[in-house]
Amino acid sequence: MSCTDYQLQDIKPEWKNAPVLEFADGPFVVIMWDKRYKDPSDPTREYTRNHLAILRIEDGRIQGIWD
Repeated sequence: MSCTDYQLQDIKPEWKNAPVLEFADGPFVVIMWDKRYKDPSDPTREYTRNHLAILRIEDGRIQGIWD
């Protein structure tokens, strides 16, 4: 997936998809979201998948991100 696959949106003060888990240890922050998808074999059903991001924060700025 490339950055052109996303639609630009205004930044708002509330979460569009709030994380279900978040924690930090030292410079590392872990955030996890549940995402719901249509079942490709049966569009009347959905399944939930987790999306995880790990960030390294230094001097108040994101210095690395893995997802």
